[in-house]
Amino acid sequence: MLQTFTDYWPHILIVLSLILGVPAAIHATMTKEEVRAAIGWVGVIVLSPVLGAVIYAVGGINRIRRKTLNIQREGIIPPASTTSRTTTLRPTRYGGVSVARSPP
Repeated sequence: MLQTFTDYWPHILIVLSLILGVPAAIHATMTKEEVRAAIGWVGVIVLSPVLGAVIYAVGGINRIRRKTLNIQREGIIPPASTTSRTTTLRPTRYGGVSVARSPP
């Protein structure tokens, strides 16, 4: 058994990195709102084969936001857009947009 493992450890590592890395890279690409963040996480996952997927699983998935969205879908708390705060977007002098929120 040990001889088989020592003979085939590069192949096992490649298969393991594909099994962990491909779903992690797809998840990062599909769930990140900013393109730079998605590209950064895919780079980490690809450049460090097994460890990159583990790092993404620990630090890259925003569990607090996901939990809040699930609670909102269940109707326990109202979505943020239905609260009494209003958000207005104002154009800036340089072509950007500033965000102003009214107090609750």
